[in-house]
This record gives sequence, structure tokens and C-alpha cells, in this order.
Amino acid sequence: MTLDLIRTFIFLNETKNFGQAAKLLFVSQSTVSVRIKALEEELNCTLFYRNNKQVELSRMGEQFLPHAIRLYQAMSDCQSFMQRYDRFEKQLVISAPVTCWEYGPLQNSVLSYCEEHTDTLIHLLRDSSEYVYRQLIKNAVDLGVLYVTPPNPDIEYIPYATEYLFLVASPSLNLPPLGNFLNIEGTLPNLVRPSYATTASKLVEESLYMLPCNIVSDHPRLYLELVKRGYGVGLLQSNILAKEIASGTLEMVNCSYNHRPMPYKNYLAYFKREEQNLQPLIDRLLRDEKSFEEPSFCPKKQ
Repeated sequence: MTLDLIRTFIFLNETKNFGQAAKLLFVSQSTVSVRIKALEEELNCTLFYRNNKQVELSRMGEQFLPHAIRLYQAMSDCQSFMQRYDRFEKQLVISAPVTCWEYGPLQNSVLSYCEEHTDTLIHLLRDSSEYVYRQLIKNAVDLGVLYVTPPNPDIEYIPYATEYLFLVASPSLNLPPLGNFLNIEGTLPNLVRPSYATTASKLVEESLYMLPCNIVSDHPRLYLELVKRGYGVGLLQSNILAKEIASGTLEMVNCSYNHRPMPYKNYLAYFKREEQNLQPLIDRLLRDEKSFEEPSFCPKKQ
């Protein structure tokens, strides 16, 4: 079933006349007849009732019409996309976690690269680090940003950005200095637990396991909103925190944990065979990350 057959069916239904449909399609009337016959044979049914003056949809034709319209739109969109793609010499698919796109230097770096390389079509995807890795090993992604080093030996990885996780809370909680959680007396604050990042979840298990937790969020924006509204203390990355700390909507929790902020590393990952194609983009990302200004409360870059 081709786009021409579907288009001819739709135009004939609109005009109810073989001659008028032929004029709109810029083909001969006999071509319209041949196409409709071919479509009917393919579907094994009669689509139109014919007489000398006009044609009408059959019962099967009426049932096929909405499907034909959807098919025509989908096939037209696909054809249009492929025609646009022909203008580009190559394409790249880049995937990264949501927080990397929204809070770090990645987004601006990629957009600048797009402006400089107009011959490249770039698809931008966002998902969890785990899903990015799964897409990478399926060859569905050319370059991925991961929070862990990939175990596949065929995948090359380069340290990209290092963020830091801090324990923060809304000023409305009026938390006293907590010192060392293990030695504190009384009620511990509730922890809003992030489930969208493996590294953060691991830190909760290793360092903050003594805090009670009754809220878990799997999305960065929702997680941030829960912490800002005072549902509990939260673990947030430095780049997310910069704006919130400056505006006073969040504050550092005074505790021993924050005296040694935990690094939260990102890695650029790609198949080794693609290194040459990706090198200009990788160079741009690393250069921009090096000059990216971290919040003042983070350790200085080496």
C-alpha cells in the first residue's frame, strides 16, 4: 500500500468524480482507475460504487476512510521528515538525564554545537541514567551522559562533570543544628528520598539510612518541589541548589554530612567505533564544562 494509492482514494472520495480527482492529482483519469482497482485488490473489497456521473463510498469504503486519513498523514509526515533529513550529512542522537539538560552546561553546549554544525541533524533525548545506558548498548543513542561508568568493554567513557550532593531543607522547617545524625537525641527530620538517580539512592543507604522516610519521588522537578514545600530534608545537586539557595527558598542543613559534600560524577559514554565522528562534539562539551562556573559553596575544580 503506497502513499499514491491512499492519496488517490482520499481525493476520489472528496471529488466523487474520476476526472476531477485526476486533475487534482495531476495524473490521467485512467491512472486514477488503475490505482483504485489496485487498492481494492490489495484490501480484497469494493471501496466505491460507480455510475456514469459520480462515485460513492461503499460500506467497506466508509469503514476504511478514517484509517486511510490517518495512514496518509503518517506517511506524509514520514516522507517530509526523510526529505528534510536528506539535507543533512549526518545525524547524532544525544541522551542524558533530565537534571543534566536543565541545570548544567550540557544544553547550552549542544545548542552552540548545532549552530556551528548546520550539516548535522541532532536528536535530543532525556531519561534516567540507567535507561540512557540501555539505549546506548542497543545503538539507539550515539552519545549518552551516565552517572556510573559503563560495564560494557566496547563503550568508551570520559569523566565529564562533577556535581556535589548537599542535604538541604526549607527554612520553614526551622531545623536546629543536627550535628552527627548518629548522636542526635529526639526526633530526626523526615527525608524525601530520590529514586530517579542511582548515586543519590546509594548515598541515602550508606550515609542517611537513619533518617525516617515516607515520601519517595522519581522525578527531579517533583522532588525539588516537595523539599521546597517542607515535606522533609532532601539531597540535591549543587547546580540545582544554586538558584534556590540564592533566593532563600532552600538552605543547607547544618550537619556533619555537609562538611564533606559527596561528589556526583557524570560521564560521556559512546561506542569506541564512533569516537572519530563524535570528537568535535566531545571537545566542545569538555571545553564548556571546564569553564562552567560552579556555585560558590562547591569545592573548587582542580
